Amino acid sequence: MVKVELLKELNNGIRFYALENESLKLVVVNMGCRIMEILAPDASGKRSDVILGLKNIEDYANDPAYFGAVIGRVANRIGDARFTLNGKTYELYANNGKNHLHGGKEGFDKKIFDVTPLENGLRFHYLSKDGEEGYPGNLNLYVTYTLNDNTFSIHYEADTDADTVVNFTNHLYFNLSNTLEKVTEHSLQINADYIGCVDDTCLATGELLPVKDTPFDFNEMKKIGQDIEADHIQLKNAFGYDHSFVLKGEERQLTLEEPVSGRRLVISTTAPVVQVYTGNFLKDGCIGKAGRVYENREGVALETQLMPNAIHTEENPSVILRKGEKFESTTNYIFETI
Repeated sequence: MVKVELLKELNNGIRFYALENESLKLVVVNMGCRIMEILAPDASGKRSDVILGLKNIEDYANDPAYFGAVIGRVANRIGDARFTLNGKTYELYANNGKNHLHGGKEGFDKKIFDVTPLENGLRFHYLSKDGEEGYPGNLNLYVTYTLNDNTFSIHYEADTDADTVVNFTNHLYFNLSNTLEKVTEHSLQINADYIGCVDDTCLATGELLPVKDTPFDFNEMKKIGQDIEADHIQLKNAFGYDHSFVLKGEERQLTLEEPVSGRRLVISTTAPVVQVYTGNFLKDGCIGKAGRVYENREGVALETQLMPNAIHTEENPSVILRKGEKFESTTNYIFETI
């Protein structure tokens, strides 16, 4: 059984909901489909919040870290804040140096979604109109959050009335210790033989790097901090890990563990890559839930998505959504104990 409860509604249409079953509890708001809390049990059965976030909803209006939000129309960076589709060039907002990041000046993280309660979750909808942030086509995005035992699932669906580009993700930052330690002490395992390289602006270049014999090899479980300071150009470009891992296999492609609490997070996804970002730029920017400023590497974002900057780097860009087609993707977050 899942309890779906409307906690409160503000005059501006912002609604807060709680989803709860015997294993997990989530607090969600329809501004950007933001997940504000995930309470998951430790090895002794005690539930604590395992994601980063801000204390008040007003703080999210100027949230530089996109805590817990759905990202769109296109996650990550688009080079030179422009792209060409069907022979026409579209100019976007450059909000990350010369590049376009996470949907632009006002991405989906700041939009108010319609919301429909379900028996086991919530279904959100947002209509992104033709020309919004420079993108073509009227785009319908549906995001469904559901709980099933110890699993929280996100399902994305989208359609458009004109050819466009899309790349959706959720920007959850996990810290399974409830921020009692930095995520460099967490252990991580990823089924991936390649990463996507980035330049010194963290823009994906299209080059794939084999992870074997590099700091990016997480095929065997190891601490996130084990190699994060290694002398490698890709780590220097991103000030840590901020790279797309090309996933192999169809389920349980990623595992995150924190030994003190005994919590384990397993991710199964239909997405082809996961962007692993170790919170390299959190410092001095965000006052967190506990009332203190977050430090770098207090959380790790595990963003399942399509390849970043694919519109510029792929021969047949995976991010193109054609008129009459439907985009779908599902990610399952499975909370276990060690």
